[in-house]
Amino acid sequence: GSMMHAGVSHFMTVITVLLMALSTFISNPNLPADTEDVTVRVDKGVATITLNRREMTKGMIDVMRQTISSIKKDPSIKAVIFCRPGENDHFSVGANIKNLADAIRDGKPEIADQFYKEEYDLYHQIAELAKERLIFSEVNGFIIGSGDGLSAPTEKIAGPDAQWKTP
Repeated sequence: GSMMHAGVSHFMTVITVLLMALSTFISNPNLPADTEDVTVRVDKGVATITLNRREMTKGMIDVMRQTISSIKKDPSIKAVIFCRPGENDHFSVGANIKNLADAIRDGKPEIADQFYKEEYDLYHQIAELAKERLIFSEVNGFIIGSGDGLSAPTEKIAGPDAQWKTP
């Protein structure tokens, strides 16, 4: 009811203030370099992983797998936040399943197999890290397919327009 909403609203306000306080991020040399699609910043023990595109790609998954692996080895990082650059952005519309289906149809099922193997490994890595660190997903708009998988093992900070969908 309204009590739950008030608690969520207060929690989101606290997280928003925390994120604003962490606006001056520093790069951590132990983490993978930024790519056009994924930006990683660490400040005061909080790693922020920003998804700079809505569609999940193999390259994004590779960077996030490397990042989570590096974070696991760095005890100074106490929390992880997955987010999008703008608060009104869709969190993730998932992988391009048409491209994966086309690869299968073209006789290259190993492309789809490898994508899903690495994607599910990422989710497993996040779930394992969540046993020992705080992991949040700041979600809004559509959370579909890969976006749902990515956010599943995390604590969700959901904006007012968050909508989970299955392709």
